[in-house]
Amino acid sequence: MRALLINSEDRRGGAARATHRLHRALRSADVDCHMLVQVKHGDDSTVIGPNGVLRAMTMPLRTALDVLPILAYRNRKQSTTFYPGWLPDRIKPRVDAFAPDLVHLHWITGGTFNVRSMRKLGRPMVWTLHDMWAFTGGCHYDDDCGRYRKGCGFCPALGSGRESDLSAFGWRRKSRAYRDLELTIVTPSKWLGGLASNSPLLSDFPVKVIPNAIDVDIYRPIDVTAAGETTWCGFAKAIMELKEIRTPVVPISGSEYPVAAARPANSILSNSKLLGMFGFSLPDWSTGLRRCLAAQ
Repeated sequence: MRALLINSEDRRGGAARATHRLHRALRSADVDCHMLVQVKHGDDSTVIGPNGVLRAMTMPLRTALDVLPILAYRNRKQSTTFYPGWLPDRIKPRVDAFAPDLVHLHWITGGTFNVRSMRKLGRPMVWTLHDMWAFTGGCHYDDDCGRYRKGCGFCPALGSGRESDLSAFGWRRKSRAYRDLELTIVTPSKWLGGLASNSPLLSDFPVKVIPNAIDVDIYRPIDVTAAGETTWCGFAKAIMELKEIRTPVVPISGSEYPVAAARPANSILSNSKLLGMFGFSLPDWSTGLRRCLAAQ
């Protein structure tokens, strides 16, 4: 299996980091994987950046060119990220040079990849969505406007009062580009997967929810528990006292209550890693117990 991951960059931004982590994970699993980017920051030899120094210097300009059309909308929301995705690309020769069995798209805006090139590649594709851009007219988050369900237009992100605006044009272009594709959609969350499945642009494609890959040599589960310590007997007594139940609680040792699995002599969890990494610990267990019982 030869896989090619395509993202705008290799290190800067959440999507770039997630894509690169996936790339390294696939290579560690002996998958012949490379990553194709428009802007390369790192020194990973398996990440393919622009060819030549001049092209590397001019590639960031594509991002500025891609957003030029939105300058016509003077009432647009400055806080909303909107990429029309209109720029032509030269992606096909670069993909063909690697000859992958699978093309895996990620964050492809800013002039990285034009959706009209999907059909030209003629290869099975997976697209991991990191936001809503794939099924909107250009915004990366619709701020609950919901107009992508109706073909966009009257775009609040652009401050547009016209039905046939830049967002509607982008929506129609994607609709044409997605026809008859061999494409699987992946989302890292059920929320985004639900939006994609119910969107007119992507509803015909299979949608899989697969969380982002993480490096388990760096990130791993740690104990997180309330501060302090008690026994099961002490815990039961505290409940009885707080609820004013006059039932005696009689302590017994572990040896007096035999079970199939051996019970540890001391099973108190340590919060030392939580405190060392993040500088805080949870409240005492008795505080949490009082809150829990008070909420009933």
